[in-house]
Amino acid sequence: MTKEKQSKRHQATEIIQLFREGRSDEALELFEKYEFRKEFIGFVMKMGINYEDASDMVQKFTIDKLYMQSNSIKNIEFARTWMYSVLTNMVNDPVSYTHLRAHET
Repeated sequence: MTKEKQSKRHQATEIIQLFREGRSDEALELFEKYEFRKEFIGFVMKMGINYEDASDMVQKFTIDKLYMQSNSIKNIEFARTWMYSVLTNMVNDPVSYTHLRAHET
């Protein structure tokens, strides 16, 4: 019998748990394996950001938020919702977006 594919919710929870346990390399491997980077770049692009900036924003999100702030999630079962909320806030924050654009010049 094959193992059922985990839901995205469960995958996000697993990633955050690994970050919390200090196992960031494993967490980042799963982030790539579960295609969250691709998913989040697509999400940011749907908000009107070009591919390069979306990719940069997701990279910043991965380091500044997932890696550095994973302990701030009150209910880890809502890790995926937290991820989308934080990413949305980053896109809507003109300071964050302007900062990314400044690196292009």
